[in-house]
Amino acid sequence: MLFYRVVRTKEEVYDIVNSSFHRTKNWYELPHGLELKNSWNLLWTWSRPQIDFSDLFYFQKVNHFLGNKQLARKDLLKKNIEKIQKLGSKIRQYFDIIPETFLLPG
Repeated sequence: MLFYRVVRTKEEVYDIVNSSFHRTKNWYELPHGLELKNSWNLLWTWSRPQIDFSDLFYFQKVNHFLGNKQLARKDLLKKNIEKIQKLGSKIRQYFDIIPETFLLPG
C-alpha cells in the first residue's frame, strides 16, 4: 500500500492529481489532519515544497527538485536556451531544439 499527499494550494491541480491516483491500484491519499506529515511515499505540490530534502526517507519522492525553476517554467527554459544559443554556432546545433517561441506580451 502506497500513500500520496497533495498540497491543496490549487484545487484544480488537487482534483486532477487525485483523480489520476484513483485510477491506479495500491495508491491512497494520506488522510488530512491526522498529523501523518511524513508518512507519505509521494508528495505532490504546485510550487517548491516546504520540506527539508535532507530529511526524506529513501522511499519518499517529491515532484520537484531543488533549483529546477529555471528548467520547469517554460518561459525561463526558453530564455536559458536562447542564452546558450548565443554562445556560438558550434554549441547552437545542440540546442536548436525548440520551435519559434514567443513570450507574450513582450
